[in-house]
Amino acid sequence: MPLRNYDDGPRNPFASWISTIPAGRMLCTTGEYGLCNYANLLNNIVSLTDQPLTLTSKPTLRALASMEAEPVKHTAADLRPDVLFNGEPVGMNHRPRP
Repeated sequence: MPLRNYDDGPRNPFASWISTIPAGRMLCTTGEYGLCNYANLLNNIVSLTDQPLTLTSKPTLRALASMEAEPVKHTAADLRPDVLFNGEPVGMNHRPRP
């Protein structure tokens, strides 16, 4: 997982752990910056896909739960547009509860 680097622009991670479940859907964990005051991505969001991962596109992840309810240092740059909770990007105070 890439370290947060404010000078190189945004990062585009997908998932740090993926398991295929029935019907071809994927259960994933995704990392977030700003947990526990660390600058690297740490697994925090448990999510599910409705579409398969392909070589040319990654599916949107639907967030189901978080392991850490409130990251210590989150900014608007840490929003995850590919990980949604109730139709909105996960980040800041918008996330599922543990």
